[in-house]
Amino acid sequence: VLDTKGFKTLRAATDLHSRSSTSSCIFLAGRNDAAAQLWKANSGPGSAVSIAQGFITITPHDTTTTRKAQIPQLNTLGNSWSATDTTTTAKLYNKIGDLAIHTHSSCGQNVDEVLEHVLTQERLKEALLAIVKKPKGAPAKPTEDEIVTSLINSVEPATTTQTQKLKEKILNTMVPKLVKASKTQAKLRTLTDPGEIQISTLAAIQELKNKVETESSTESCKQPVATNQAQEEFCNAIGDANKEKCNNEKQCGYDDFKDRSKKCKFDVEKAKAKGATVAQARTAESETTTGNCKGKLQK
Repeated sequence: VLDTKGFKTLRAATDLHSRSSTSSCIFLAGRNDAAAQLWKANSGPGSAVSIAQGFITITPHDTTTTRKAQIPQLNTLGNSWSATDTTTTAKLYNKIGDLAIHTHSSCGQNVDEVLEHVLTQERLKEALLAIVKKPKGAPAKPTEDEIVTSLINSVEPATTTQTQKLKEKILNTMVPKLVKASKTQAKLRTLTDPGEIQISTLAAIQELKNKVETESSTESCKQPVATNQAQEEFCNAIGDANKEKCNNEKQCGYDDFKDRSKKCKFDVEKAKAKGATVAQARTAESETTTGNCKGKLQK
């Protein structure tokens, strides 16, 4: 039996040879099962010899009845799985301790342990730094490390309980739960069956995909409209008193009509002819292909 101090039952050295010479565990016996045949020195006691990686010691002796084959005392190797590992027995004891108290490199055995492993700030930073890249030419400050640290701390302030609180936020996240062709919302921590988790994950990914496609499509519609609006504002800013300057701009035209509130205006045809950026006019063909953009583009 092994505990945090050593091999519990080996409280003293254990002889491997009996006085009656009936033991079958005689090391290096020459001819028969007798103490006299135990590794015997010719002149006086010899030095102890370790075999079996230090778990057995044999001391040669010139007295035929002396028993010196022993398993040494091993019940006080150390405390709390910590031993000075200068011997093989101590090294083995420490390695068993590593397994017993989970100090080996592991992500954990369950959801809680895995989350606590990956959500420590250093490991979380390492994962985020793989995807957070500053554009070329960006200022030196803040550094990518500072950006990632700030991002983590914005979700949960940096305290001694940050990892635990981040874990709780994740486990309490509402996710899709599919039950008999119907979809509800459930906390992530309530999903325990692997198949259930897989199905819900696929549903969440599909929802995210649909959301991204919708938003990116809508965003592509806004851009041309915003382009024309910006051109109009640019021309209006030249002012009514600067007719020559207005006409010199490749996207502007001066309108002398007396009822116009703004005389320097964005001239689409002139802009096209001069190669300025112009939003495409919406046509019947574009209406059938723009999807979410339908009705958003303006002539």
